[in-house]
Amino acid sequence: MNKVYTAVALALVVSLPATAEVIKRSDGYTANCDNATQREDGTPLAASEIKNVWYYLDKTWGNLTTPDLSVLMSGGCKSTLIDTKPLAVGTYHKYAVTIDTDDQSSEVSPQLADPLVIQNAKPKAPGNIR
Repeated sequence: MNKVYTAVALALVVSLPATAEVIKRSDGYTANCDNATQREDGTPLAASEIKNVWYYLDKTWGNLTTPDLSVLMSGGCKSTLIDTKPLAVGTYHKYAVTIDTDDQSSEVSPQLADPLVIQNAKPKAPGNIR
């Protein structure tokens, strides 16, 4: 019997959703990231060698062709307020790509960040109850 309970408990843990950052669609979202400090061969990448970072929000991780939203962070990662009103309610992956001063693109950042869940604000309660 213990094996059955252990299997059921394990299945429940495996099926639990990852934590997510939840925002109201009307609030917007502050995107941020850490600049790459190395090239893929392990050599250092100076901040002065970073031309841009493209920051993406999309329902599919790694979509660079038609992302739901892309934001250019000129000169590298920096806090950037994103207007989320044009996005549909739903769950979005956050990822980024570094472009160096030679216009070489990095691979897509690893999928380590918690997803972003965008919701509509709840309606206000009825008033003037009689």
